[in-house]
Amino acid sequence: MATSTFQKISDGISHQLHGASERIVDFKDDTERTLGKRIDAFARTVKRHPMSSIAIGAGAGLATGYLLAFFIHRD
Repeated sequence: MATSTFQKISDGISHQLHGASERIVDFKDDTERTLGKRIDAFARTVKRHPMSSIAIGAGAGLATGYLLAFFIHRD
């Protein structure tokens, strides 16, 4: 009787883990697909507007550096 109960519990856990793993794989596939599309769109935008992209990147880098220096040198 105990072995049968243990087997039922073990089978239930195994079934739940299998379902969870399928959901994780589906999530991974959806994420890869979505990120791939967004990265491609970003690359096309950078190729169409290279100077604007450089300016935005430089501005973001300067702003990040300013904020980092501000927080590090605070008294």
